[in-house]
Amino acid sequence: MVEKRSDRVEFLKPTDKIDMGLVDLSESGVAILHPNVETKGAWGLVTINELTVKAQIVYCAEIVGAYKIGLHFEEIPADKKLILKGLVNEFSRGTSLNFKVQF
Repeated sequence: MVEKRSDRVEFLKPTDKIDMGLVDLSESGVAILHPNVETKGAWGLVTINELTVKAQIVYCAEIVGAYKIGLHFEEIPADKKLILKGLVNEFSRGTSLNFKVQF
């Protein structure tokens, strides 16, 4: 039996032009659309609204006109986990979140 680690929400809509954006958010990681290929295993800083966490690339898959990159969050302190849980909840309700990633 596979244990579910956390809730996640995914929004991926077809578009003519794909800019960097947030498509999947959970308490353990994030998936983004990015214009450039990135190396699996590389680290980056992910900022969502006021929260910044370190994350490692676990996959990078080419899709039409962009790359879908999955990042797994480094161990997150308890105070930041509460913030992240709130952000996941907001995202699941369709709230737009400020997002950036630095590789």
